[in-house]
Amino acid sequence: LHRVDRRQRQMCIRDRLTISSVFSQKNDLSKKLTDDSELPLERRNFLSNMIKDNISRTIKMILKYVENPSLLLSLASDLRRRKEWECALKIGENALEKLHRLKKVREERKEPNEKRKALIKEREELEKKRKQLSSTKKQQLRQLELECRLFELTPSFYNSSVNYDNLCYDALIDMIQTCLDKKEAFNSKASSNDELTDEAKDEKKKEFEKEVADVVASGLQRIASTENHIRLARALIDKKEFGHAITVGIKCEQLIDEKAKELEDREKLKKQFSDLEAKHLQALVKKADENGDEKSKPEDDDLSEKLEKIRKTLEDLPPLDYDFEKLNKQLLEITDLMIHAAKIEERENILREQTILAFKADTNTERWDQVKNLAGEEDWEKIKKELVVYVMKREDNPTDKIELLLKDGLYEQCISIFPPPTSAPGELDLLYNLYDGVERNKPSYLQHLIPTITRYIKRYFQEHRYEALSKILDRVQRRFPTAVTQIYSQATDMVLLNIMPSQYAQFVQCLKDLKRRLGEIGRTEDWDDFYKGFRHKHKGKKKLIQMVSLIGDSQWDLKQLIHAPSKKRVKKDPSGAPKVKRELGRKRKKSATDMDDE
Repeated sequence: LHRVDRRQRQMCIRDRLTISSVFSQKNDLSKKLTDDSELPLERRNFLSNMIKDNISRTIKMILKYVENPSLLLSLASDLRRRKEWECALKIGENALEKLHRLKKVREERKEPNEKRKALIKEREELEKKRKQLSSTKKQQLRQLELECRLFELTPSFYNSSVNYDNLCYDALIDMIQTCLDKKEAFNSKASSNDELTDEAKDEKKKEFEKEVADVVASGLQRIASTENHIRLARALIDKKEFGHAITVGIKCEQLIDEKAKELEDREKLKKQFSDLEAKHLQALVKKADENGDEKSKPEDDDLSEKLEKIRKTLEDLPPLDYDFEKLNKQLLEITDLMIHAAKIEERENILREQTILAFKADTNTERWDQVKNLAGEEDWEKIKKELVVYVMKREDNPTDKIELLLKDGLYEQCISIFPPPTSAPGELDLLYNLYDGVERNKPSYLQHLIPTITRYIKRYFQEHRYEALSKILDRVQRRFPTAVTQIYSQATDMVLLNIMPSQYAQFVQCLKDLKRRLGEIGRTEDWDDFYKGFRHKHKGKKKLIQMVSLIGDSQWDLKQLIHAPSKKRVKKDPSGAPKVKRELGRKRKKSATDMDDE
């Protein structure tokens, strides 16, 4: 193995020296042809053809015999610096082809390696039981071991640790830079050459543009990882090649979409497996209860077979180095790059598509506004319905989602996802804003919002924060006068489950507020009905009922009433006789007893 690597290094040195000597000779001969004006034409043509033949022969030998892709990349880079652009492009393309072939070899080696590992594992398990593999499997394992050993003797660039995709990216970047250098050299010459017409210049520019496009298309077929696609798009933007950056971005998004579908398929398969496993367990329990009913055996066998099949499929799936979070992050990176390129290229369709895609990956208010600004009024109504689905799928703070949906009057969705009360700061303001927007724009939805308001009133009343929702109640009583009494009745019933006598004064003030509200909307009879029901349901709380009955009486101070000391009751003697008479009776009995003793 070390000999192979040493030989590869010697070949690298030889090829570098060959390239250096050939192009040094070319420079010397070119200088001689330029300086020696007396040189005959035949001699000039002979030397020129000799230079071309030497270069052509050297490039053919490199393309045919050099297998190390790293060496090919190094040679292509050297040729680019020598301004030998055609040769550099040929070697770069050859490097891409050989890297693609090395990828195939690695893929082909996966199956034999897995078989070899499986046979080795089987042999170890059998050895524990003092058994041996069958003769056929022994022969298979011997053959696989031999192939593996021979493959290990190949040069180091066949090693599994070499990242061929990164090398493809390096080759592609070098080729793109070669094309751009070639284009820049032509532009600098064309600016000082008056003989070239504008049509010829435009034609040449189109050729250079097509050459870059072909190189990018060729590289995209060889690069597989999304990370390198993103790197390539960023590099093209840095080189001011915005149109080609968009091409790379579209290909990258296709790869991300394929990976996301693969993850979804795996999730579905796992869910199917868990459902079948649950059914299988239920069937086993049922079978045990029925003492092994023969009728259920075919169904149990069918479930077991399906379960085993899916288990084997899941075990055979190769591990993935990505998940939904990583794909989402990559999608945001590539969309941001494409949005930047589309703005410069003034491609409005791409700009709008990528802005929508970025919002789907990261649903926030800023991106929502960006989509709205790019879409027209007619298109916005359609796009808005599509985007709402992604807003509702978000698994984050519902308050952020509601604030986003409120911006465009999506009140129905706001009501459906409005969170339960938590006494968090700002939640009542959000509820008020929702009520205000619904009342002004979609009053027919107010009826669906009343249960949410009732839930909040119950929570805040239990915390004895009776005045916190007064602003919302003012709006509710104007729109739904009959609902006010019902809301208060439900909320007060929950408060009275755990109320303390020291909290009666606050509670009575709350009921006083209810009486005032009913009086303002001209429904005093509702107060009478509420009071009757209140007395009936809570007849055990006599002091509270007494305080409630005094609501509106200015002569009574409710706080003084609740803190007034209660009179202690005098405990009566069972005999009914006054205390003084009992004492006299005891004294008389005692004196009579003393006289008898004397």
